[in-house]
Amino acid sequence: MAHHPPLAQPGSGAAPNHRRSRNPRGPVAAAAPSVAVTGAHPLLKLASAFPFRTIYHFLNSSPGWIPIVSQLYVSVLWVVHILRVSVNHGHGALHHSSLLNGIIRCLGIDWCMIPGPLVSFFESIAAVNGPFDWIADILPRFPSFHEFWDNTTRSPSHNYARQIPFPALMLDQLARFGASVPDPGQDSNYTTFQWYSNVFNIDFKDAERLYFVGPQTCGSLFVSQSQHDIARNFWASVLGDFTRLHLGANQPNLTNFKQVLGFATQNGTDQIAWFPKVAIVMEKYSRYFKESVPLKSIITAGIGSTSVRGRPKQSAAVSRWLYPPDNQITPFTSTRFQPLRPIPNDLDVTFSHAHHEIEELAERYAIISFTNINWSKINNDNDKFFNIEENALYTGDYWKMFPHRTGSFSACSISSLYANVVASKYHVNYL
Repeated sequence: MAHHPPLAQPGSGAAPNHRRSRNPRGPVAAAAPSVAVTGAHPLLKLASAFPFRTIYHFLNSSPGWIPIVSQLYVSVLWVVHILRVSVNHGHGALHHSSLLNGIIRCLGIDWCMIPGPLVSFFESIAAVNGPFDWIADILPRFPSFHEFWDNTTRSPSHNYARQIPFPALMLDQLARFGASVPDPGQDSNYTTFQWYSNVFNIDFKDAERLYFVGPQTCGSLFVSQSQHDIARNFWASVLGDFTRLHLGANQPNLTNFKQVLGFATQNGTDQIAWFPKVAIVMEKYSRYFKESVPLKSIITAGIGSTSVRGRPKQSAAVSRWLYPPDNQITPFTSTRFQPLRPIPNDLDVTFSHAHHEIEELAERYAIISFTNINWSKINNDNDKFFNIEENALYTGDYWKMFPHRTGSFSACSISSLYANVVASKYHVNYL
């Protein structure tokens, strides 16, 4: 589409330490907003892949850290941030305000630290406040519980399972890990404990396949044997009285987002003692990256990144990644470096937007974060999964407008760029 001005290159220009905000031009527009369900694939991949194997200071001071701890923590903060945006801008109060207020009041989660390299991901998720002459608000959307949860599959809906993190699932795996024991006569289960071999007290072969396509499965769980063993002992003591969910056919179903976040049992009893332990580990983790900030410092009215949408190019590899065949989803040990569902190298995305006043910095954030992607455009060749439906991801007139600017980028190039930036800009050096 050469007649459109090209989008800003993601690697051009340096992002300022304190990003600018586009101030609201008035109260929330009377017209219905345009909303998008955003995803966390690259975010959780990056949260898992930081090269901590060479940072002995951190590992020596944090016996509880393994990659799934980062995934769990960042997933909770990600969900809470989207709720903040939605509620603060008047479009999520009906479904989410009491949940958000309760989490902040009980856990002080808005003071939790976001590691520096992940800050731009959070900043890209913000409201674009109107009223403009041409459109109302544009903002990220978090579905209601009844939209998100499928009572039949006892899992997140097929429309959201791939994009929206499911913290209770990661917490379930961490609790399994802590409760696991080596085989008789062995000192370690490093080569035998398998992630996802049992989920919510259901063996892998009988479990709902949507449990295994969440965004955290794009991140590696590889860790050294020594850290595996140390962390297993740590979580065995911390989660000794933790109650795992049981989502078998004859068990109670989930009924609210507190359970999805891991903050309540199936019978509704609060279960929050685990989160401060995770937060302490991740506070230390954040110290090893420059520009780490508390969640409450991330503004909820942004520079316009939410208005930029990506359309992935169809390919067989991308289709198999989004709708994986059974032979691509198998339990695995901590010895495996490859993620369960690595983002395909040939994932090419065309980004576009119809926002004539957007800043180039916002375009770069949108491209680097890969958060607003219309996955419904990828063909589904696997009859074991339902297609992702576009009307479940996007509503509002803005998404129907003719694009003003376009540009194509590959996930592979963005991933390489970010790895280099993390290593050169964010690492704190210790002698």
